[in-house]
Amino acid sequence: MHIDATPAEAQTILKAMRAVAAAGAAITAADRASIVAAARYIFQIELSPDLAGLAPPRPEELKALAARPDVATEAVCFATVMAFVDGTLDDAKFYRANKYAFPGEEEALNFAFAAPHDSSHLLAGYDTSPRGEVLASIFTAAMHRSEAMSGHVLPVIFSWHLGIPLNELAGSAKGALDPQEFWHAWARGERMKVDLFGPDWDFWAATAQPVDAVRAHIGLTD
Repeated sequence: MHIDATPAEAQTILKAMRAVAAAGAAITAADRASIVAAARYIFQIELSPDLAGLAPPRPEELKALAARPDVATEAVCFATVMAFVDGTLDDAKFYRANKYAFPGEEEALNFAFAAPHDSSHLLAGYDTSPRGEVLASIFTAAMHRSEAMSGHVLPVIFSWHLGIPLNELAGSAKGALDPQEFWHAWARGERMKVDLFGPDWDFWAATAQPVDAVRAHIGLTD
């Protein structure tokens, strides 16, 4: 999902995110935290916590962004996330408490999905609470990049943040989107050297290595 944006394009994307947040009754603390985190983790830009100086995007800035379709697509993805950010964060709940079945059990996920998905949880350090599931999926979307928004980002926002159940196994919850760690997870996924959902990831070979060595090999250094 990563597209190299110029500093001017990055500013326009952040302005567009703010414009989406401002479309509601008021820009909330979660909105501000999300935009500041996106600036820091995705674009390496430090913004004021109150977004001072971040004005609405001008028509000519949006037109310039549209001239680069890949950058414009990423901008739309970021703006789409801002439509759903605000909410109350959930307390942590863990794997057995969520009553998930393990691979091999009748109601479990198939191994081809469960192995890379649970590897993402373990290696990236995300638990299996609703908040952790959101972060693991955002990390996956930026790492795997195939159908990132439709296959990973929006489904978990609907299921775990808006409380809209999309399937019986996943269930649903409200308010699980952490507006700061969301963008940190996105940036971490972009920096991955190995796609855990790709054909080059050897799960069984990795199981014989120390976890820290595996993390270093695949690009998880923070």
